[in-house]
Amino acid sequence: MNTRNLRLDQGEHAARALVHLSRFGWLRATELGRLLHPGQSHSRKYAEAHLRKLSQLQLVIARQLPGAGAGRAYVLSSRGASLLNDWRGEIAYTTGKDWGSMVGGVWSPPASWRHDLIATGVLSFLSEHGFDVYPESYLRRIEPDASKHPDGLIANRQKGFSMWLEVENARKSGRNIDRLVVALAKASRATPVTAFDIVQDAPVKFGLVAINADARD
Repeated sequence: MNTRNLRLDQGEHAARALVHLSRFGWLRATELGRLLHPGQSHSRKYAEAHLRKLSQLQLVIARQLPGAGAGRAYVLSSRGASLLNDWRGEIAYTTGKDWGSMVGGVWSPPASWRHDLIATGVLSFLSEHGFDVYPESYLRRIEPDASKHPDGLIANRQKGFSMWLEVENARKSGRNIDRLVVALAKASRATPVTAFDIVQDAPVKFGLVAINADARD
């Protein structure tokens, strides 16, 4: 495919899509559309157009998710990460080419992909409704030594508070459920187990749990 006449400008939506992919680690067109074109009925189709352009420029890698209707996940390619680093003038972005695993020529996503997709769905939905959202992968990058990372932070800067998000789609017991309860309780008392500088101007005051409506325990 001829890409000689294709170019990407820093201010266009396709370039912003690269930044979102870096923050979330991977995204589908549905969630990317909400982040880039909030409230628009054709947001997914717009995102698909951006992703086609980025694919033609070899700035992203598409991965087919397992299961009927799961769709494709997109990650930054090495070229995409390099372009963002060139624009920023520092090494801040990395490729997602090693996300998942390849066995016998067949690619599989990590076991956490369904959990991550629920978190991304919640965050993209709330972003569409005016909140500032920060996914776990981004929080791990900016605060690697935190004692616990939420599945996301959701900031309402207009009202000056943030919410600590935990996603549950599998049975938990023992130490894991204890840590979850403690994290949510402390967040709801405005004393989160980790204070993230990114929401220093809108401190965590609430805990939020996202549960798959079809899950059974």
